Amino acid sequence: MKEAQRFAVISNEVLHFRPFARLRELCSKLNMDVRLSHGDDTLSAASILALTGWELTAGDQVLVTVRGSGDVDAALDSVVQFIEEGFGERQC
Repeated sequence: MKEAQRFAVISNEVLHFRPFARLRELCSKLNMDVRLSHGDDTLSAASILALTGWELTAGDQVLVTVRGSGDVDAALDSVVQFIEEGFGERQC
């Protein structure tokens, strides 16, 4: 099993349930274990309610870790890009 990790910077002013649901959907398509770390906490990208408890805002960083047997680097790139581009939310 391979692993890759990199920090992603949050661009959203406020994060709520819907962006994390989109992240979970993306991660399920990748078929890999995706975890986010912030401070001393590490959570699965599927843990929507727990992730909203972090109350992340623009400028905060999360460490994205991807584990799996496929192309973890490409999966990591996808997740980091998705996060940094606003979780599929329109940015005004």
